[in-house]
Amino acid sequence: MLRDPLPLSLDPLEDESLPGYLLRLSHRLEHTPARVMFLTGLTVTDRSEARPRLSSMVHLDADTAAVFSTAARLTPSETAALCLSAFEERYPYAAPAFADKARTMDGRKVIRTERWLFTTSTRYCPQCLASNGSTIQNEHGGAWRRSWRLPPVFACMRQRVFLEHLCPVCQQPVHFAPGSGARLLPRIKDHRLHPLQCRTTLPTLERPFDPPSCGTRLDTTASVQGPPPAHEQLVLQERLAALLRPDGPGTAQSLGEPIPPEQYFTQIRWLTSLLSLTWPAGSDLVSSTTSSDESRACAGFLEAAVRITDQHSPAEAIDLLRPVLLSMGDLGWKTVWGRRYLLDQPPIQQRLRLTLDPLILIKPTSLTRRQTIAHRRKYGPVVRPAFPASGPHRHQPAGLPARHLRSPLPGSDRPARQQRTRILRTPPPPPRARCRNRPRTMATKHR
Repeated sequence: MLRDPLPLSLDPLEDESLPGYLLRLSHRLEHTPARVMFLTGLTVTDRSEARPRLSSMVHLDADTAAVFSTAARLTPSETAALCLSAFEERYPYAAPAFADKARTMDGRKVIRTERWLFTTSTRYCPQCLASNGSTIQNEHGGAWRRSWRLPPVFACMRQRVFLEHLCPVCQQPVHFAPGSGARLLPRIKDHRLHPLQCRTTLPTLERPFDPPSCGTRLDTTASVQGPPPAHEQLVLQERLAALLRPDGPGTAQSLGEPIPPEQYFTQIRWLTSLLSLTWPAGSDLVSSTTSSDESRACAGFLEAAVRITDQHSPAEAIDLLRPVLLSMGDLGWKTVWGRRYLLDQPPIQQRLRLTLDPLILIKPTSLTRRQTIAHRRKYGPVVRPAFPASGPHRHQPAGLPARHLRSPLPGSDRPARQQRTRILRTPPPPPRARCRNRPRTMATKHR
């Protein structure tokens, strides 16, 4: 559906995300975000129950992008730069991954958002949200950046601080609407909030039908600051940020050989998920002290994963992963991580595969055998009791080996043949009770 151009618009800021641009545009037009979403073609109505697809921040299809560009007076390249899919060439999890069967009401495919992205909340830097002194930013605030929604970005290199993810007052994730499902933005019918204010709804008994928002200014309110990033963490952040830039390095070193950036981030994700599953087995790989804060904990996992890939051979990487191997024991392929690794077959380099396979499999197996193992849900035979709950043999399992059935069981006068039949036979289900007070129907013959 075509939309008329808006009377006023805004030029997107550097690295600005689609939700942040909608907040600034609605504040300039003095409309609610819901109204602006309708005027730009993201929704079919401006009512509160009309929610734009959460995948809109990831990717806009050609028709929606054309309508949005016309209404917001933007070029197609500026519209595409607002979505996370602008990182897809170097960050594979930002590429639009469509669901197999799910479709929208108009027949379009649904983009899956359960990936290594922050789609329901965002990190932020208070100093970067503040104005840079220009007239537009003094009135509408700075940019909510796209890169803050990527897990590998945990620190701000301009301010050299860790990114925040909670409001310092209500202690809720920023731009997250609890209990309201997946939304592009919370409180889209509220026109009183500034783009830099916290939009968390506070439950109250005084106004149950119109609960107030937190309303804390995230660019001026000082939060509880922990220790600043260590020098090693800042170097790591600069290294990962360079790989995300379009003009960044074309390859990254991993286990002694160069690989493309998209493959490098795939390996980092699988390693960080493995380390988080077995933590604190890999705590020796982190140089700085760990913290419960989200950004600092993410920095520790990324530092450990990068340290593994920085080794020159799989043998050296296996030595670093030895504590993880000992913590998993023989449960590698039975864990959620092991099953996903066998089923997905991630596009990682062969050297890293040689490093991770000993964590899951005792010996090398084929692809078909890997998928068969991953699909298993039960381990070992099913044990069914063949004896009643009481009696001298109530703990005797069914299906005993033949050597245990050659002689009668102790304390029994039955022959071994009858006992074997008794053990191997599953008792039939109890008879189904008949309902005496069955309600009469029209077909029932009245007496």
